[in-house]
Amino acid sequence: MILFLSKNERLLDQSFAYFGCSKYSCFMCSHFLKAYGRIGTRGCHGRLFKPWTVPEATGLASSQADKVAKSVVQVQKDIEKELKSDFDKAIRLEKTSVVGGSSIFSDRKAEKSGKHLVIERRKNKMEQERVAGLFNRLSVGKSDTAFPKPTWGNPSGGALAESNQPGECNTCSRVTSRLCSTCNKYFYCSESCETKINGSHVFTCAKRPLTSADYLYRNISEVTIPDEEDVLEDFGFNHLSSFADRSNLLGLYKGLWLGDVPVEDIHRWQVEGTLIANIKKYFYQINEANRGGYFPWFLGNLHILEKPLTQEESTQNTLATFYGQAQVYLDKEDQHKQPSQLEPEAKMQCYELLATALHAACPNPIQKNWYNFGFCTCNDEREEGALGVLYKRLLLGNKPLDDLRGNTQHMFYGPAPLTATFTEFWHAYQSGTLIKLIDSKGLEKMRSEFKFLERFLSVSPSGLQPSIWSLKQFVAIDNPSDFPPNATLEVDYGFMNCQTFEETCILLEIYKRFLKVANPLALHEACLAGKLFEFAKLFDHMDESHRRLMKNLYPLRRK
Repeated sequence: MILFLSKNERLLDQSFAYFGCSKYSCFMCSHFLKAYGRIGTRGCHGRLFKPWTVPEATGLASSQADKVAKSVVQVQKDIEKELKSDFDKAIRLEKTSVVGGSSIFSDRKAEKSGKHLVIERRKNKMEQERVAGLFNRLSVGKSDTAFPKPTWGNPSGGALAESNQPGECNTCSRVTSRLCSTCNKYFYCSESCETKINGSHVFTCAKRPLTSADYLYRNISEVTIPDEEDVLEDFGFNHLSSFADRSNLLGLYKGLWLGDVPVEDIHRWQVEGTLIANIKKYFYQINEANRGGYFPWFLGNLHILEKPLTQEESTQNTLATFYGQAQVYLDKEDQHKQPSQLEPEAKMQCYELLATALHAACPNPIQKNWYNFGFCTCNDEREEGALGVLYKRLLLGNKPLDDLRGNTQHMFYGPAPLTATFTEFWHAYQSGTLIKLIDSKGLEKMRSEFKFLERFLSVSPSGLQPSIWSLKQFVAIDNPSDFPPNATLEVDYGFMNCQTFEETCILLEIYKRFLKVANPLALHEACLAGKLFEFAKLFDHMDESHRRLMKNLYPLRRK
């Protein structure tokens, strides 16, 4: 309407003081009208719907065209100001009528600490990834110093950099000496190929902001189930509680990845709410015999992308269904209790592990059971998976597992073993005799493959364990921002010396690197001897500046 009425010299704000409409105006529309001529509306609900821009128009008077342009620029400034502003008051939720039904919006800014917390987490995550990237480059011999300083942006002042040694273009594999114009670290033969930036490069180059789709594609390339909160919510994983179903969904997205669907398209589809339509369009172009098993599974589970599910909602749903299959293993007097009502605590912990085994999964490092049942003694995720199979064999025998594509597949490891009753299991765990129980069921050979498991499980839950296992859990979680080192790790492994979050990340990376090759119990002995830095030097080149970070209070003097 503004453009239509702007085809004469008479200024609109001299004719219209108010635009009537049945609903509140969105943020952009309201601020555009205000910037153009302080034209009032029913009100602004403050929400930002799908962004719009000014269409092409002819016949505008020169003064009006100039005013429209200035108004659009002002809207851009208002959006930027709003995004950068602090939240200064508590949220008060109200309902507003929008197309498609009622929705919730806020007419006040959120609590200041909440927004600051989100910003702080993002800063810490970027800092951790930066430090990890520097150590990774060191490990592959791309740096001459123990802790190189990063160079952000193009150091040549805008001139296009080239390498003395040619390499393959990251996009088309053509041999080139042209480097990325932003970070000067990766090969791109042309500006066109550089605009298709993807893969690991996007995590180290400030070419554009990272999206949840970038993290999804990284999970695909690393063959890992996503754990990023945004990825879980944006791409439907929060609707799925089992490992098998989440693997199916990841396999579906891998089909798009293998088909060279750009990550930017995946992000755009998610923002537009067209993921279902575009996924169908992509797979329907493929011959039915070649579509694989993930797409038919997806067609039977379209609900996972129809409505996003937050992590909190997902957790509530999981809790409501997670323990369903496990209840029959409890004594009758316990079958109607909530997991938290089971006593003693050892019974509750064992019940959680049983439910996890029934879902063909393993505990997450952030969970107590990852530590309690010895997953912290494993060398890697593959070994953790094997330990999960051991517990499943002990509790469930050769019970069929659901194949990842939805078929039933029997997984046998020799003759069917004897199984432990749930009561036997939790009693053995509580008394520190799980190894004896495992061996009595014919699984001694299988459990002997885990080098440190016997020593760990021979201590009751109330007994003392070497602090190295807490360090391994901290390293496995790999999130010092949300899960900072506890008091034990601060004292034993030097985190008390870290004066900044960057130094915490540096020390985390140091332990992460040589725990891959060092005997963890030998590391603990070095800890008790006050020789952590000297021990680390046996496995890797160490920067002398890191000696300060690895100091502890040991050896303790005897009186």
